[in-house]
Amino acid sequence: MAWALEHARANRLKRIIVVLPYVNIIDQTAAVFKNIFGENSVLEYHSGYNEQHSIESSEECKTPEDRMKELACENWDYPLIVTTTVQFFESLFSNKPSKCRKVHNISNSVVIFDEVQTLPKHLILPTLQMLKDVHTVMKTSFLFCTATQPAFEKRHGFDGIDGITPLITSPAKLYEKTVRVRYSFINDLEPIGMDELFQQVHSRDDSSLVIFNTKKAAAEFFELASASQTWQESYHLSTAMCPRHRKEVIRQIIEGLSGGRKLLVVSTQLIEAGVDLDFPVVFRAAAPLESIIQSAGRCNREGNLGPAGGETCIFRLADSGMPDKTYSACAGHAIEMMKAAPDKIYHYNMFNEYYRQIINLYVDPDKKGIREAREKFNFETVNDLYRIIEKATVGLYVYCFNAESSELLDSLKYKKHLSRDDFRKMQMFTVQVYRDFINKNGQFCTSDPRGFIVWYGKYDRKMGLAAPNKEDEVLII
Repeated sequence: MAWALEHARANRLKRIIVVLPYVNIIDQTAAVFKNIFGENSVLEYHSGYNEQHSIESSEECKTPEDRMKELACENWDYPLIVTTTVQFFESLFSNKPSKCRKVHNISNSVVIFDEVQTLPKHLILPTLQMLKDVHTVMKTSFLFCTATQPAFEKRHGFDGIDGITPLITSPAKLYEKTVRVRYSFINDLEPIGMDELFQQVHSRDDSSLVIFNTKKAAAEFFELASASQTWQESYHLSTAMCPRHRKEVIRQIIEGLSGGRKLLVVSTQLIEAGVDLDFPVVFRAAAPLESIIQSAGRCNREGNLGPAGGETCIFRLADSGMPDKTYSACAGHAIEMMKAAPDKIYHYNMFNEYYRQIINLYVDPDKKGIREAREKFNFETVNDLYRIIEKATVGLYVYCFNAESSELLDSLKYKKHLSRDDFRKMQMFTVQVYRDFINKNGQFCTSDPRGFIVWYGKYDRKMGLAAPNKEDEVLII
């Protein structure tokens, strides 16, 4: 942000836009900026409570502040915007008036992308082409922030960006000086079962973080480990938990670690971004290299154990699913690279080399032919094809999470139209699920005509949203 402010002043740019990959880290980021710059200088913008809902249908109900907020949400006329990758890019590629209203205000701005490695690889060429076009036509500057910088530069066979300039000099030297972890490979990266993994984790004297690729695997290991008395406290984290629940658990974890208690935390990869936890030992299921390195960022994070004082243990779980085929292919390639040259993972250029190879071997960087559709001005086709999230999810409001969640919904019962503030409060008790989950468990759901679905079924205080039948679980993070 300090760099963005200086850059904006030097180049007479009018706005800073911060683009984050996940809704769950928007609140905390926006809260920090509001504390610095003031409530009226910062606009949070994501699908949870902005574009899909009007503030009030009745004009008489709107205060001047409501009208200002509504207009600002439509056209992003604020000095500082905090939004999601989905909202930013799907607006740029959209042909819908509601999304295009804000596009002109991306001009003359500084755009900061956090965790830029999360941009979908099969959309990367049209994404980079759009950034180049916006940079050229709209005088917009872009800053990529990540611990794992993808190979976005232009090269033979890849029409990327002509010039990417690091903000620091000699990044390779700095990378070598700031190594905080050492990597080890359990069973030489040959597959192991849950019981063997448990023994490996159980044998450690310190607190441990264990990260899996699916909710199913994380839940299975947590249930297995919960029967042990090895740890003073054990916690589970996944997207089956509503944001308020996850925040409570993360707070308890931070308190436990700072208090010197021996903890076990079992999580899906949601912990890889925007969660500042510091463990002496991290166990990570085999995954794409960016996920492995990001997971290692939760190990010896503060550097209190000295250079390379933390340990990140990579394991392959037998008979374990992965979110999709591309994820699986990238994980397999990462394993091959680490097996062939274990020490390369400590080198600055390792991830850049990996990303180049992934794009060349396994991923079509313009899988849907979006660049050709843009060149032909097929705007409707472009709108339909460009999707950051392939399989859409639906929000379920968890009525029975606690007294606050039930009282909040009860207080809105007779309100004909909900405000953005109402939806923001509801967001904290909402779990995203696939439509299949609702179809299979419809008897526990009620659709509200005001635009949301309520879950009246079971909610576990350790695991989160619980499907009545185990076979209803799906392989998502």
